[in-house]
Amino acid sequence: MAGSIRWFKDEYGDNYDCIPVIVHKSNIVDKAATAIDNMKIINEKKLEELKNKLNDFAIAISQNINWKDEEKIDLLLKQYALRGCDICNQYTV
Repeated sequence: MAGSIRWFKDEYGDNYDCIPVIVHKSNIVDKAATAIDNMKIINEKKLEELKNKLNDFAIAISQNINWKDEEKIDLLLKQYALRGCDICNQYTV
């Protein structure tokens, strides 16, 4: 993860921030591991929640030609908490 963050900073400079996110069954850092500042974790419970919301979103967007309506897509992304800001707020620990 640290290497990815270094790459991001090298590639995009200090004008942008990144939020390091990993998918892992535990949110406890092993003694042999190094914690990354501001790192977020999608644990098993949160991953299940995210998968369910993605499935519900896919069903909703495929109905009534919703996939063709930009406003409806935006509404559904908000409703199912699938915007970028929602991912970190709703599905990480």
